[in-house]
Amino acid sequence: MFAKPYNPYLHSFASGALLSIAWPTYGFFPIIFIAFIPLLYVCEHFKNLSLFQIYRVSLFAFLIWNITTAWWICKYDFLGGSVVLMLNSMGMASVIWAYVILKRKQILLKCGALGFISLWLSWEWIHQHWDLSWPWLNLGNVFANTPQIIQWYEYTGVFGGSLWVLLVNWLIFESYKAIRGRVGKRIIVFNIVLTAIVIFVPITLSLTRYFSYVETNQPVKIAIIQQNTNPKAEQKDAFEDVINRRIIQLAQSVVDSNTSILVCPESALLETLSEENINSKKSILEIKKFSSLFPKLTMVIGGTTYQNAKNESSENNANTNSFLPYQKFNSALIIDSTDVIRFYHKSKLVPGVEEYPFKFISIPLLKWLNNQDFEIKFSKENNSKTFEITDKSAKLGVVICYESIYGEWITSFVNDGASIIAIITNDGWWDNCDGYKQHLAYSRLRAIETRRTIARSANTGISAFINQRGDIIAQTSWNSAQTLNEVVNSNKFLTFYVKNGDYITRIANLITIILGLLLAIKVIINKKR
Repeated sequence: MFAKPYNPYLHSFASGALLSIAWPTYGFFPIIFIAFIPLLYVCEHFKNLSLFQIYRVSLFAFLIWNITTAWWICKYDFLGGSVVLMLNSMGMASVIWAYVILKRKQILLKCGALGFISLWLSWEWIHQHWDLSWPWLNLGNVFANTPQIIQWYEYTGVFGGSLWVLLVNWLIFESYKAIRGRVGKRIIVFNIVLTAIVIFVPITLSLTRYFSYVETNQPVKIAIIQQNTNPKAEQKDAFEDVINRRIIQLAQSVVDSNTSILVCPESALLETLSEENINSKKSILEIKKFSSLFPKLTMVIGGTTYQNAKNESSENNANTNSFLPYQKFNSALIIDSTDVIRFYHKSKLVPGVEEYPFKFISIPLLKWLNNQDFEIKFSKENNSKTFEITDKSAKLGVVICYESIYGEWITSFVNDGASIIAIITNDGWWDNCDGYKQHLAYSRLRAIETRRTIARSANTGISAFINQRGDIIAQTSWNSAQTLNEVVNSNKFLTFYVKNGDYITRIANLITIILGLLLAIKVIINKKR
């Protein structure tokens, strides 16, 4: 498995390649359990390397992983995508660098696993919450297409999967060291047995849960349309009438008198809509004319909306760009037979594309430079919102695109009463590559964590129904106008993860803070000596 000790970059290449080979949607997930071992070997045996060299070696591994699994983000914006991949790799390399510092300062002593795992989990937590958030490659996501073995995510969330990956890598590495060091058969057998337990007990419990899980019979009939608007060619005002007709035609083909919910994609409406005058807009009038034919129907459709910045009716918790005369939102519109249209404004915005990171610096700077591009960025709400549907058979949580990779965020909808989750997205910007497939796969994790049926409408695909075990029960193909129609079950039960959030990473954060304090104390003591 290991290269010669004098060539750390071959070890780095091995880790990067193994991480890539394991990753969905084409990867073989068991490889993830040995992917960190070459890097751990570097940390353990290349003591002659400086900290800067350790950082470079680690960065090489994570650049390989990031580029091979997420290169497709550069198809939308090459420069912006390249920056994301580099910054993500640098953050991961910083974890290994910090771990080596703790080892060399003898802070960890015999508890190396504690430092390695807590540092990585803390990085994943930070990557969920800071302004450059992009948790696409959080380790627990690797099992997205094998829901049978991760049913326990209803207790731990995706961070439990990250912990599992890190712990197994460490245990296998310790077993390897025991065998190479010939420390004694008892220790070797103990390490091997412990590793097997940590691998197979969660899988066994998960399979038992998977095959015994039965959904409560609370049927709701849901339709999905995939309108297949080309975002690079058709998503312009000139195509507004064409797209509106396509939406109505697809809806007519799939909705009947028993349909409770119709889910349409993100940005399906091309017209920028004033929320104050929403009922006077042509596209809305056409949709309301259709929905009036089905009194029990609740329709979810994506569009861009705006409010006057000084409008007193604006959401109190909206995040605004104070220098703009209006607030613009990536919105989901909830339309039924009444005259009232309800809105959910996207809260987890894509850094750089939808929101400027570190606004306290970037927005004043852009304003000073008079760069007009800042006016295209979106405002957001900071709270989730759920909606009672017309026939009262379910309460709906609507998630827009990028938000679906944030497990903890989705739990806020469920805690607010959502019994079904609708995900609306537009993955067509990346063309036919692995990005939209990974995005679909990650939605399966949300179903397991919350035990909620998911209705996913994607503009160019893939749209799908996902049941409460994380199985895809129906899906469309890529790049075609299609519809789906299923009777699914809503669910009001709250999982342990929904009620308790990502407690694993909070513990990891606490441990990391303690390790940091110990390191600071150690440095101060050494200086005094």
